[in-house]
Amino acid sequence: MPRMLILFDIDDTLIDHSAAVRDGVNALHQQISPAEEPSAFHASWVTAMKTYFPRFLSRELSYQDQRRARMRHTVGPHLSDAQADELFDVYFRIYETSWSLFPDVLPSLAELSGHRLGIISNGNGAEQRSKLERTGIADRFEFVHISDDCGHAKPAAEIFLRACTMAGVAPRDTIYVGDLYEIDAIGSRGAGLHGVWLNRDAANDRDYAPPMIRGLDELSSFVNGLDSTRRSPTDVVFRRATNRDCMAAQRVVDGTLREYGLHAILDGTDVDLTDIEAYYDARGGHFELLEDANGDVLGVLAWKSGGDGVIELKKLYLVPAARGRGLGRVALSRVVDGARAEGARTVVLETAAILKEANELYRRFGFVPVRGAEAGSFATLSEQCDVAYRLDL
Repeated sequence: MPRMLILFDIDDTLIDHSAAVRDGVNALHQQISPAEEPSAFHASWVTAMKTYFPRFLSRELSYQDQRRARMRHTVGPHLSDAQADELFDVYFRIYETSWSLFPDVLPSLAELSGHRLGIISNGNGAEQRSKLERTGIADRFEFVHISDDCGHAKPAAEIFLRACTMAGVAPRDTIYVGDLYEIDAIGSRGAGLHGVWLNRDAANDRDYAPPMIRGLDELSSFVNGLDSTRRSPTDVVFRRATNRDCMAAQRVVDGTLREYGLHAILDGTDVDLTDIEAYYDARGGHFELLEDANGDVLGVLAWKSGGDGVIELKKLYLVPAARGRGLGRVALSRVVDGARAEGARTVVLETAAILKEANELYRRFGFVPVRGAEAGSFATLSEQCDVAYRLDL
């Protein structure tokens, strides 16, 4: 089994960027002695950073121009370019000297030294590389991929895919770790990587999809668990389920939904899980378990006719260890092949928008969101579902 490629964000993932910002802003506040309280001054600085730095990433502003814009936002619009540059230097000198690693970084990198390691970061190339050099970890990484150098910034899929291409590694064999949920975790997952959200501040994670870790000291266990399940989809068997499998199917479905704050409704939407044979076999449908070579259940897949040339995809759930291996696409292909064999013209399904990875899978496969009559039997959505998809064959 080839080694995993593990890619890291820099700011607030490896280096305590927020603490360094606070030090720099405090130094700037002391230098200009504004009437504004330090906390309000810091809040204004953070707002400016969130406003103007993305405009640099999108190449709307130059690196120098976004620095000046941030300074004018925080200190005052009256500043000339020279004054803004001088004050930004006051901030940056302290910010730069305050760069430091989180305590869990070096032990984690040591634990992962058997894998290939790299960096993907948004920002100025020289500045981001300087952070790695000054903190003594630059030589730990095989390559450093910065948005300013490649023309694409996170969360765009291109920056993740380009890094995988440079390394000669498939996205499914790559892990990306970062502290920003939407930009790092969801962005990398959208490109097919295993996006891990580093939630150092223990922020409310009820509405977030796993995997999530609280510190880099948890990363090695995740990598080892993922590495042990990296098999080809051909290692998985799709086995016809019977009523003896109802409990196993319920565990997969309910366990997956609870990751997103939902649950199986056995007296409603998921009543089919209480009598698989009656709801599927007796009606010409199909309910299958995905199993590995050891007989462990990796997921469930179910579909049946909705009449008038329509196939309804009723269930597609994978346990965490089975994700990122292409099994979702294999399962969808199995449904489509079965639908075509039955002479069907359309496949429809309903799901919840909060299941972000599932929605992305359906869209990438060619399903389009629909409403009303185009959704067939899902014109009226079930409890906990808020979106329907359609694929014309």
